[in-house]
Amino acid sequence: MKKFATGCVMLAALTAAAHAQTAAQPETTAGGLPVEYLNTPPPPQTGQAPTMRVTELNPDKRSFQVVFSKGDEAIQGLKEFADKNNLTLAHLTAFGALQSASISWFEADKRIYKTIRLKEMMEVTSFIGSIVKNATTGVRTVHVHGSVAVYRNGTVYAGHITDAVIGPTMQVYVDDSAPLTTTAQAPVTAPATAPAR
Repeated sequence: MKKFATGCVMLAALTAAAHAQTAAQPETTAGGLPVEYLNTPPPPQTGQAPTMRVTELNPDKRSFQVVFSKGDEAIQGLKEFADKNNLTLAHLTAFGALQSASISWFEADKRIYKTIRLKEMMEVTSFIGSIVKNATTGVRTVHVHGSVAVYRNGTVYAGHITDAVIGPTMQVYVDDSAPLTTTAQAPVTAPATAPAR
């Protein structure tokens, strides 16, 4: 009986060790790599964006550098700049530093923006967006997404930038083009199936 009990204990220990070894093995891909690694990007496939729209832009685009100084409000300043220069379809990028900003996320179920208001020095780590003129009303909208890192501890906040007061300075680069043509991808449909005979 004692030998039987000892054997059971040894069998349980071996089983536990085998399970532990299996659990320790990282999950791998078909190529033997850990799942968080990618050897080569997957091959491109067509038909994966059936509702994509393509707009050909005017090759004679206008380019601007807009430099803000301490205390300027960037979003309102860009709106004023766009109106004065009759921008129609522009994209922008920027870098610099802010002393205050509002970072927002749109909550679709509530139809409102949740906002964090920062009032401290921060570095602009991303600032990209568009300035678009509404063809019906003529009103221009400045729409910016971005991220900032606060000087105090490097914490990063990202989302819609709805207001931004400049710290020392910020440089914005704007390219404006008038749209020439807009095309939509033809819907991808399944081939017709021949009727059964």
